[in-house]
Amino acid sequence: MAINRRLVRSCCGRKNFFFETEKPIRKFQLPILERAGYTAPKNFYVAGIFYVRGHDVIATSSYGTTRISVHCHGADCENKLNEFEKVLEEAINTDKHPDSK
Repeated sequence: MAINRRLVRSCCGRKNFFFETEKPIRKFQLPILERAGYTAPKNFYVAGIFYVRGHDVIATSSYGTTRISVHCHGADCENKLNEFEKVLEEAINTDKHPDSK
């Protein structure tokens, strides 16, 4: 499955990205991101908001959508975004809830 990365220029030379996926992000896929070192505050999870942060990357969206806003801070953002994209792709390609048989 492909993830399309779109650059959005913002104020003061900053860059923000949208990752567009073929499949929606779902709550049961979150543990894959957490195992990779990203954290997801419970209050966002309960409210139905996809919010993960880690490795100088913050990603936000609503569960069930295919468009994720991604911000990177610090140095070496290209590699950090590439790594996040790999983990996100793994999560999105997990089609089954871990409790389902």
